[in-house]
Amino acid sequence: MYKYIDYLPTYLHDVKELQALDGCVNPQMDTLMQSSEQAYKNQFLSTADLKTVRRWEKGYKIVAPESFSLENRRLKLILKQSEKVPFTYNMLTDYLSQLFAHAGVSVDYDNYQVNVVIQMDEGTQIDNLYSALRAMLPANMLIRITLQSTMTAQTYIGASMTSFAEETLNGDFITVLPANHIKVGGALTDYKMEAIS
Repeated sequence: MYKYIDYLPTYLHDVKELQALDGCVNPQMDTLMQSSEQAYKNQFLSTADLKTVRRWEKGYKIVAPESFSLENRRLKLILKQSEKVPFTYNMLTDYLSQLFAHAGVSVDYDNYQVNVVIQMDEGTQIDNLYSALRAMLPANMLIRITLQSTMTAQTYIGASMTSFAEETLNGDFITVLPANHIKVGGALTDYKMEAIS
């Protein structure tokens, strides 16, 4: 931390006028140092402040909801910047592995379809995934995104079950598959899947 009085000879440290000057200069220098550090951080989207993120969003014509956190808005901009053409299979797998902990990709060349399977956890960001993939992949390829989330429930008879709930995202429509029920001892037991928000 910058201290004005430390730059003076020691015999001047007890002068009241210089101590008062030190009290005025130090807060200003602290503010200046913080501003210069933030100016350096604003050169990178991962550490940019809200003002810089808003400027980038304006340039990319991205309208982010006010409920989005600063981290979500940064990620949306990073996704936008990482869209590159031409695109290869290796680039796609690298791109998805950077964004998601568990992601699988398969390409069905005969049917012109790219299948992406993502296992969701608490930090999964998928809001802009479809549009990012649509901009990167060839126009004649269909994109099928399957979102998997692990659900664990316990029944009253002491048995436990673990199942995967799959959601298929096609454009703006989300369908939930399969029906949420399990057969236990001849009786059908239903369980409710909470909406992922």
